[in-house]
This record gives sequence, C-alpha cells and structure tokens, in this order.
Amino acid sequence: MAAGHRLEDDMTVTAPRDVALVTGAGGGICAEVARGLAAEGMRLILVDHDAKAVRRVAGELGDRLACAPWWPT
Repeated sequence: MAAGHRLEDDMTVTAPRDVALVTGAGGGICAEVARGLAAEGMRLILVDHDAKAVRRVAGELGDRLACAPWWPT
C-alpha cells in the first residue's frame, strides 16, 4: 500500500439513495416500516423468513419493490 493510502479509500460503496432493505418485512414493526418508507417514495427490498407473510406485504407495496421479495429456503 502506498504511503498515505488508507484501506477505507478502496472500500467506498455507492448505493442508490432511494432504495431501502427491510429485514423482517413480513410483519409487525418491520412491515410498518416498509409501508412508511414506501409512502415516502422509497423503493424496497423486502426480506423475511416467512415466505407467505413477506409475499403478502410485497403484494401491498408491489409498485414500490426494487426486486422480488426474498426469504431463505
């Protein structure tokens, strides 16, 4: 590494500012957070361990999704 070079300089990630990742989005507070973010105009990535629940919330917010909802298999 060159003198004066910091590792952090190589670790910069540029992400869109209008996309939010919401974990646990299938219910409770996290589903409400997802709804609130959607109301603010954010595009959403929804993740939850409960496939049925996250699909339900995704169905409500369909046009605000940045990608299909995800759940572990």
